[in-house]
Amino acid sequence: MASDPPSRPAVFLDRDGVITPDTGGGPIEPYPEAGRAVGLLNEAGWLVVVVTNQPAVAWGRLSELDVSVQHDELARQIGKQGGRIDGFFFCPHHPRATVPEYRCICDCRKPRPGLLTRARDILGVELAASVMIGDRMTDVEAGARAGCAMTILVESGMHTQARIVTQDPPLDIEPDARVGDLKSAVTLVLARRATVR
Repeated sequence: MASDPPSRPAVFLDRDGVITPDTGGGPIEPYPEAGRAVGLLNEAGWLVVVVTNQPAVAWGRLSELDVSVQHDELARQIGKQGGRIDGFFFCPHHPRATVPEYRCICDCRKPRPGLLTRARDILGVELAASVMIGDRMTDVEAGARAGCAMTILVESGMHTQARIVTQDPPLDIEPDARVGDLKSAVTLVLARRATVR
């Protein structure tokens, strides 16, 4: 009987404000340094997984197919820069959605950890050895709720915004680190991992 493949740690990345500018649902392209930063994680043996709330679907501005097409193009652009995204997981829901089928309280909208646990189940991610990088405290909370070993807040500007609408009270936590951009976050992840080997 074949055994399950060994689980691997992942670096979970929020999309808007971390890999790409936050365009509010418009066309997206990665920051110039994003592909190389992702590539460094690939080379070090990390899975790289994008986990993103996409309420533009709930508002009817995009379809789920539109978001998937965006992600295919983002993966292509990251690939041209030398990186590889191992998976994309997104939440299309919102508790006040204007599109009725997306109006719900779900387990996948960050700060809930459903996107991360889905990646665990599909990709074989070892959550307890993984890292969450995002630019909102809801990203940090999702990583903490999933049991990630480390959470990093990218201070993109969105980190100062009011907490997004959510069904859960905020956790009384702080990120393990605060940085200015994805490149700095990746440098920290790689340095931290080197010290515990």
